[in-house]
Amino acid sequence: MQQTNAFSKAWARRISLLPRALLCVILLAAFARLAHCEEPCATCGDTPFPDAAAFLASQGFPADKFAVLMTWNETAPADHTSVVFGYHVLPSDGSDVFDLYSDVSGRLVAAERLAALGIVRKDWNLRPQETPPETSRTEAAAMPNPPVPLGLTGAGAPAATVDLPGSILPRFSKKTKRALLFRTRASFASVCFRTCPGR
Repeated sequence: MQQTNAFSKAWARRISLLPRALLCVILLAAFARLAHCEEPCATCGDTPFPDAAAFLASQGFPADKFAVLMTWNETAPADHTSVVFGYHVLPSDGSDVFDLYSDVSGRLVAAERLAALGIVRKDWNLRPQETPPETSRTEAAAMPNPPVPLGLTGAGAPAATVDLPGSILPRFSKKTKRALLFRTRASFASVCFRTCPGR
């Protein structure tokens, strides 16, 4: 009886491992199918600048012999109304990299015309430079907070006020009012003439 019991336990262990193994086989088959059915990259191996490559091919620089590394456009320094398009080109025969320029009409620009436009030869071997900020982070953290304006409501009450009876106000002429206003503006004060009801 013990032998039968041990035998059934061993089979029970094997059967419990069966779903796990079956699941692993199914997942492995699914991943293999997905990897096999994946669509190929539509742009892999293509030139990164197809319009520039097509233009240069039309000008006698075929794409199988010249690779376009970079394109840009720039306004001519000598004539701010002229825009030229630049192409950084690498020949496939191992020659040095060179730049070509075209104008907006689609013609290559000669070196004499580039000189007249003020376009100089580019230096592609510049080393990267870093400019530190004007204020370091530690200095900025140590600076006091900027003052916050209070506005008209937070400014408080005026330093001094003078209440005149209503009977005196009509006696001031326009000339006197202007003179008072002029003197008080010079001393950064303000005078307001108004008639208060009930006085």
